Amino acid sequence: MANNIGSRVKYANISRNVHSSLLKDAFLKLEMSRIIHLVRRTRSTNVPITQLEDKDVFKPVFLDIGLLNHLAGIKLVDLDSLITAFEGTLAEQFVLQELISGSKPYHEQKLNYWIREAKNSNAEIDCLFQIRNSVYPIEVKAGKRGTLKSLHVFLAEKNKRTGIRLNLDTPSTGKDLQATVNLPGRNQLTYNLLSLPLYLAGKLKKMEIDL
Repeated sequence: MANNIGSRVKYANISRNVHSSLLKDAFLKLEMSRIIHLVRRTRSTNVPITQLEDKDVFKPVFLDIGLLNHLAGIKLVDLDSLITAFEGTLAEQFVLQELISGSKPYHEQKLNYWIREAKNSNAEIDCLFQIRNSVYPIEVKAGKRGTLKSLHVFLAEKNKRTGIRLNLDTPSTGKDLQATVNLPGRNQLTYNLLSLPLYLAGKLKKMEIDL
């Protein structure tokens, strides 16, 4: 399970000896029991975000990041040990876990992600998140730096204006930023960026985004 967090599930990689329908049923039961949450792929970028959802393509999020560390055999005994080869997965697990827990207790928070599979221009957005009646792409970074290539591709292709980055840096905003994209008929993007530290992920639902 730990190896699949944040990665699209391929049944053949789990077991070639078990029929995919049985594995799918097992994942659905784990989801119903709240042991995992399935982040499903969607082609929708507006409300309702689930209208173009693919229920058979998903990434799992585990119940708790502490339990995930235990399953992965990671012993976090001091601050220096926080930086591991698994840090990208842990950052994504933490953010998605916080987005789920940040919703109202009577509301079942569904999460989705977006992927573009095209020659010379693949892109994947970690999460599409609805705040009021708007849908925002969220990119998760384990450090203070990191490219936003996938975010740029998404904003350009879907004609969106604002993206959200969650990382280890201090909060910041950027308006009318410029980026180069590799899309048919378009190579420049002007966009806005809201950048927040990872620990504020659970507060996104309550934020007024004016960018």
